[in-house]
Amino acid sequence: MKIYVDIAYNDKGRRIGSGHPRAKFTDADVEHVLMLRTTGMTTREIADKMEMSESTVRSYIRGVRRSQPPMSWKRKEIECGK
Repeated sequence: MKIYVDIAYNDKGRRIGSGHPRAKFTDADVEHVLMLRTTGMTTREIADKMEMSESTVRSYIRGVRRSQPPMSWKRKEIECGK
């Protein structure tokens, strides 16, 4: 069975977001962290809830990580199952 995923690339042609090979968290996880912060949760509470380090949560909130807008997208075919 084949599935297709869209991979985001920055202006230098490098993968960004959850399409990056070393990404540990999905884009949805990052959005969830930002949403939880707007509800008034502390970084420690968010880190515990999301099973992330507190420094990772702070980096997402400050925009140090996952802050690049995608400049292009490419569709990649992935083989899964047997």
